[in-house]
Amino acid sequence: MKYSKPLLIYLISLCFPFFLLAENTPATIVQLEKPTLLTLEGRSFKGHIRAKGIVGLFKVKGTLSFKDGLLIWTVDNSQDSAPYQVVQNGDFLTFSSLVCSDNNTYVDWSGTFDGKSISNVIAVWNRAKEEDFVHDIFLPDVVTFIFKTNKDKGQIK
Repeated sequence: MKYSKPLLIYLISLCFPFFLLAENTPATIVQLEKPTLLTLEGRSFKGHIRAKGIVGLFKVKGTLSFKDGLLIWTVDNSQDSAPYQVVQNGDFLTFSSLVCSDNNTYVDWSGTFDGKSISNVIAVWNRAKEEDFVHDIFLPDVVTFIFKTNKDKGQIK
C-alpha cells in the first residue's frame, strides 16, 4: 500500500505530540528484587580489641556476639552484655549498644555489618565517674578501642 507524501506528513504530525509527552514523563522506578533484610542475631565474631593511642600497647582477644537481643563481649571467662539496636542502611546494618558496669563506667559500642562480617567496630569506654586509683594514674577518662575480627576465623557459625 502506497501513501501519498502529504498523507504521511499528516500521520507523523498526529503522533509527534505523543513523542514529546513521553519524552517529558518522569521515569518509573521498578524494583526487581526486595531488599535483603540483614540480621546480627545469632552471630559471633572472634577477634581482638586494642585502645587507640599510647594506651593501646597490648591487644586483648575476645568474642563479640549478638544473641537474644544482646550484644555480648566475652574475654576468657568474663562477659559484659547489653541490649543492642540496629538500623538498616541499604545493604548494611549499623549497630550500637551501651554497656553499663557496676563501677559507674560504661562502654558505647558501634559498628557496621554487611551480611558477612562486621567492620568499623568501636568501643568507647567512659570511666569519668570510676573511682580506681590505678586507672586514674594511667588512663584518661575516655578510652576508645578498635575491635578487629580474626582474618580467616572472624565469624563463628
